Amino acid sequence: MKIIFMVYALLTSFIITAGDFTLDFSKGKWEESAWTKVTVLPSKKNDQAQFISKPVEFTQKDDCVSVSFSPEQLKAGGDNALILIDTKNPQGEFEVSFTIGKEKGTAPGICISPTYGEDKVLESCYAIFVADYTMAVWYAEVDRTTGTMKYTHLARLSRWQDPDKKHTIRCRYEKNSFSLKVDDSDIVLFNYAKEFIPNSKIGIWGCHGTCEFYSLDVKSKGTLPLSGVKP
Repeated sequence: MKIIFMVYALLTSFIITAGDFTLDFSKGKWEESAWTKVTVLPSKKNDQAQFISKPVEFTQKDDCVSVSFSPEQLKAGGDNALILIDTKNPQGEFEVSFTIGKEKGTAPGICISPTYGEDKVLESCYAIFVADYTMAVWYAEVDRTTGTMKYTHLARLSRWQDPDKKHTIRCRYEKNSFSLKVDDSDIVLFNYAKEFIPNSKIGIWGCHGTCEFYSLDVKSKGTLPLSGVKP
């Protein structure tokens, strides 16, 4: 009986991470051990290693996971919190529910196809952040010689998101492209750089101010249309 239970548990775990699944970030309703905590190096070189040498922790609240940053973290560029999960599927779609804190520049976000080393420092990814005034898309890549992250700005959607309301971002990711939609916005599609190799990992990312994440819905097949159709 014990062996059967263990096999069932393993199969259930595989199904959850390999197919469609929904995570509620409320207290006691998600498995933190399924996620990898990753350190994001600052965008500018500095010597305040105590604020950038380990991952910034999310805080569990009753209905969400939340992160905010101290003045020291903000000054050192240690104002990034990133956790990753492997969907076991290099193409699919996911949706994240979140709120935007009222501090200036607060930008909760997601990332696609992140890579990291044994030290759990982020090496590269496509990162998408949603502030109250925009959705911005970046390609992030570490520079080990300077100990910094370099961000290449790819696009920005000029759009107001009310900090007093919950929002959703949907992302369809394919072998060669990904597409994005915030709430009821138009869909924006991007092609991966030729040298970029996508993988099956995705992440939620808190940045600059108070970011709260409520749920994650993952689908093994994309549903966002890749081209417009006549009404």
